[in-house]
Amino acid sequence: LGIGVIVGLSLILTGRANPVSYFVPVDPPGKSEANRWDATAGLTLMVENACTDDWNPFFEASIKAWNETDALNLKTSRVSVDPQCSPRNGRLKVCNSDYGDTPWHGINIILIDKFEGTIVHSTSQLNDRFMDDDADRTYLMCHENGHGFGLPHTDEDHFNRDRGDCMDYTIRTRNNQVPGRFNLDLLVQLYGTPAKPLAVDPKTLPKDGEAVASTGSDPTQPPPQQPPTNNNNGGNNNGGNKDKEDKKEKDKEKDRRLDQGSGMSDADIVALEREVAMECEDEFCIVDVDDQFRILINQFLRAP
Repeated sequence: LGIGVIVGLSLILTGRANPVSYFVPVDPPGKSEANRWDATAGLTLMVENACTDDWNPFFEASIKAWNETDALNLKTSRVSVDPQCSPRNGRLKVCNSDYGDTPWHGINIILIDKFEGTIVHSTSQLNDRFMDDDADRTYLMCHENGHGFGLPHTDEDHFNRDRGDCMDYTIRTRNNQVPGRFNLDLLVQLYGTPAKPLAVDPKTLPKDGEAVASTGSDPTQPPPQQPPTNNNNGGNNNGGNKDKEDKKEKDKEKDRRLDQGSGMSDADIVALEREVAMECEDEFCIVDVDDQFRILINQFLRAP
């Protein structure tokens, strides 16, 4: 083939004149690169739709697509349009506006409770400035919602071969319209399902690449059944009641810490989240607020 034909094909496939970019390999993330809400038997999450009406079909399609995994049980709430995208604890909020000439098409902000290692709240903002067609909107809604569930990018090269999932960077959004099997399976690893809860809380497991033999268990499988144990109360097994009481105490302690906060008001934390988002120049940024909270930013950046 002539040089002109090769360059032409490369421009069609990748948007770049260099054909090598199409064959840059993809290195998908593992669960250690993800973030997670506090759930081990499937995640039930309220997703607030604070978008303008023209985004409603894309919001609803995205929720339906992500709900295809038993790891998610997504509920939705139609709330007032909110371009500022003010967060609410325990919820993912999705918003849109013309945010101007930002370096990103879409951005997701997560607040992490460092003591628990879990998500406190999350917001996704979609920039109307760069939405050329329905394919762009479908892709971006799916992409930013995926971050809201804790998923990272599956690839951050706009120009290499498309993976077919919406967490993959691309300039050809029509090719990456759905969550894809990789991401749906990763959610099962993160949250388990109602039928197969996680045997071990993922934050207690070794990171990818570290030895896991010592755990002796698959976190996506339910824990083995233990035989009842006799005690001095006539053989009644109170282990289940003790577990419930321990969980109640843990939840109360978590609520107390969140209520007491870190010395910063909710408004201060939100203001800091927005400041961090404005200063973040990479696909992913992380900033510690203090000993209790951490801010994570994921951005779908404009192609260079």
